[in-house]
Amino acid sequence: MNKPRLFTRIFLLLLIGMGIWVIVLSSYTLWREKNRQIISLQEKGLLLAQSMALDKLQRLESADQKYLNELLAKYVSLRGIDYLLLIDGTNSIRAQAFSSALPFPAQWLIRNVTHGTSSTYSVIDGGENDILQLAWPLPSSTGTLLIGMSMMPIHDFLTRSLSHIQALSLIFFAILGAAGYYLSRSVTAPISELIEFSHRVANHDFTAKLNADPTSQDEISVLSRVAFRTVCEVKNHIVMLEKKLSAATQENEQSLQQLYTIVHSMPDALIVCAQDGTILRANKTCLRLFSLSAEGVLLKNISDFLDSSLEELLTSFGTTLSELVQHSDEYPKTAELTLRQDGLSIPISLSMNAVMRKDENYCILILRDISDCKLMETQLREIGQKLELRVADRTERLEHVIAQLRAEMEERKRVEQALRAAEADYRSIFENTIEGIFRMSDDGHFTDANPALAKMFGFEQPREILDALRSGNFTLIPPVDFDRVLQHLSQHDELHNYELRSHKKDGTSVWLSLNARRVLDKDRQLLHLEGSLDDITKRIKSEEELRHRAFHDPLTALPNRDFFQSHLQKALNRFQRNREYKSAVLYLDLDRFKLINDSLGHSTGDQLLRHTSSILQNCVRNMDTVARFGGDEFAVLLEGFHAPRECITVAKRILKEIEKPVVIDGCEVFTSASIGIVIVTDEYCSPDAVLRDADTAMYRAKEMGRSRFKVFNQKMHDQAMRQLMLETDIRHSLSAGNFELYYQPILALSTGKPVALEALIRWNHPDMGLVLPSEFISIAEETGLILPLGEWVMREACSQVAAWRKEFNLSIPVSINLSARQFLKPSLVHDVRNILEETGTPPSLVTFEITESVLMKNTSAATEMLNLFKKMGITISMDDFGTGYSSFTYLTSFPIDILKIDQRFIARLEHEKHCRSIVKTLIGLAQNLGLLVVAEGVATPEQAQILASFDCPYAQGFLYSRPLPAQQIETLIGQPLLARAE
Repeated sequence: MNKPRLFTRIFLLLLIGMGIWVIVLSSYTLWREKNRQIISLQEKGLLLAQSMALDKLQRLESADQKYLNELLAKYVSLRGIDYLLLIDGTNSIRAQAFSSALPFPAQWLIRNVTHGTSSTYSVIDGGENDILQLAWPLPSSTGTLLIGMSMMPIHDFLTRSLSHIQALSLIFFAILGAAGYYLSRSVTAPISELIEFSHRVANHDFTAKLNADPTSQDEISVLSRVAFRTVCEVKNHIVMLEKKLSAATQENEQSLQQLYTIVHSMPDALIVCAQDGTILRANKTCLRLFSLSAEGVLLKNISDFLDSSLEELLTSFGTTLSELVQHSDEYPKTAELTLRQDGLSIPISLSMNAVMRKDENYCILILRDISDCKLMETQLREIGQKLELRVADRTERLEHVIAQLRAEMEERKRVEQALRAAEADYRSIFENTIEGIFRMSDDGHFTDANPALAKMFGFEQPREILDALRSGNFTLIPPVDFDRVLQHLSQHDELHNYELRSHKKDGTSVWLSLNARRVLDKDRQLLHLEGSLDDITKRIKSEEELRHRAFHDPLTALPNRDFFQSHLQKALNRFQRNREYKSAVLYLDLDRFKLINDSLGHSTGDQLLRHTSSILQNCVRNMDTVARFGGDEFAVLLEGFHAPRECITVAKRILKEIEKPVVIDGCEVFTSASIGIVIVTDEYCSPDAVLRDADTAMYRAKEMGRSRFKVFNQKMHDQAMRQLMLETDIRHSLSAGNFELYYQPILALSTGKPVALEALIRWNHPDMGLVLPSEFISIAEETGLILPLGEWVMREACSQVAAWRKEFNLSIPVSINLSARQFLKPSLVHDVRNILEETGTPPSLVTFEITESVLMKNTSAATEMLNLFKKMGITISMDDFGTGYSSFTYLTSFPIDILKIDQRFIARLEHEKHCRSIVKTLIGLAQNLGLLVVAEGVATPEQAQILASFDCPYAQGFLYSRPLPAQQIETLIGQPLLARAE
């Protein structure tokens, strides 16, 4: 019997684990018991200290040492108390009592005692006898009571307990080892027997038996009985399988014998060969056909008997051995070959198939001798020749019939030749025309195409495009257009100039013009459809380019005004359908663009315009429209926004980007823009109205200082309409004589008499009454009407001066205001000379008043013009001095005679000290330069007194007289006006 191994390791691990558990448990128990004994000893000492009555402890301070020793000896006799010591605050022993002699002096016990307010414990190492000492502080005293208790009983108790635990553990381990050994032996024996039984069964020894107790119900016995029954059942199954195997083997041998008989009884020769053509099997018919024995045929190559090798045979069949194996269930392939035998050639019929066995392919050849069949064919050929002779006899009889038909045949040939000629002409036209021609069947399939059609779509030959159309990989006419064409032809039989868009072979698009018709027979049944295609791509692109040029700016490639207006009209229509759909127009004009064009050239201006268009496109969304209207004017259509502040944000972004400097041809160019904004509302029905108001808002932005935007409101529209009306009325009033000159006197402060007059224009409007110059002069400046209006003022004033000279013999100078446009007019000197000559007015009686801003626009031209006037004898006055550039250098540069101080300084003389200083300085400066000074706008006596104190020689204003018509001013000339003012 084998040694027990099953439970040995388990029992060893169990014993080790139990040993560790016993050691840990005993250690923990002893430690816990030791702590309990120590706590008990501490409680005992504490109870002893508490048992001493407080009144006795309080008397300890006054008692003598003898009394104290007796008292302590009484308590030291208690069990477990080794000594009692009473010490003072200096650790001096006042009394002591010992139950037995100690191995060390009493003074050593108190060396580490500290006095406190609560009791403390400490362990004193006494070698084999440790002592637990309690220090108890005395109430109302600095002394301390020390109680010593021996720990020897605790040590003795723990030693005895450890001995008992060790004895019990040895007994327990002995019992456990014996039980384990018995269990191991009782379980291992039957298992070893079961293992030996299994080995014998594995070696096919089914005679082995198990000595298991049939009455035992333990697990090993039950397992042994089940294993024995299983082995018996397996034995029975093996016997049964052996019988079945024997029967199947016998049946297989019978089948093989039958197959052998069938194969060798076949009338056809059968050969099985390997992949390289080596003959592995051959039936008896094959041996007879080859006239050889089995040894002469087997292991030879098939090429030794046939004209071809196995590989050549497979190639002639158009297959390989692997493909033949895959299609082995199909009918075998057959061919006729020649068999070589003793120098003779025997015709045979060869059938071929293949099978796979054990991952090897084998070829099966079936050969049939067809010599008899060939002989029969020869006999049939001879019979056929005899039949031909008979047919020849019959043919002679039919010759006369053929002769009759020959004439008809010749006529038909002539017709056919004519048809072929016509067809050839048609084919020539069909193949050589530049138009693409096609023909379709009645079911819509393309049947013919000419080379031009193939080349039109990127194909080399017509056959290629027809193949592509039949395969469905290419579409000549898009399906939608194809359906429309067929529908039209079904109704009208013909279709002309139908334009469609298709794609070439490479995917590029092509525009075509289609002409098609239905070809019918005499019964009006559809034979086929035919048509032609003409490539009109160039024409379409030219039209698209023309349309693009018509609606886009050639310089910036932006949409032009027409394109913008069409989009704006669509936006207005969308707003009419959906009031939530908001849109707005930003009308933009570059500031000082003309200056850049004139100074840097038109090329730089064009590049700046292109740069501006790029900025506008980058500042808006893809759905918005940016257009150039011409010159430096642009427009932006914003659509689909939610709030008007979004338009303001876009306008600010555009202004910020445009103000950034740009380098063009090495020059750094700065520019800005003015923008007018119109938010589309219900009031707008046409694009012209929107653009009109946007333009108005843009010009209002320019008037406010440029480089800014302005949102249009109704007030602007009213002002624009009023300005337009005034412009129209000015034109009519010039011809109708509705303008009139008023005159305001300029008097000498020293005498109070008028010394000159200033001519001021007034407009007697037929509907609005008297209109002041501040309302219409700016409009006349913008529209250019200031030129005829200024010429009328000049002529009227000179005529009036001449009339006063003639009627009253009065020569009084008249000041005439010249506008900027008048002063820059090249023919101004010539016009002035003509007017003076026509009216007979001396130049010395004429004074031209010119503002600083007019002189600064072109200083060299202004100087030249003023010098010409001076040569003529005309006086020059600088009007509104102090409000413009106010450069004192100009006072010496220009030939000026009179300096007129602006009325805004005069109006503040009474209240602002610095204005008085300025006016006083100007008067002194003019007098030092030899210039006359006139103070404008004097309205109060206080102002007149201040001016007089500054030695100002001349003044004019409402204090003396308002502007009056010529008839009224005549009564004032020569009268002192200071008295009237006072």
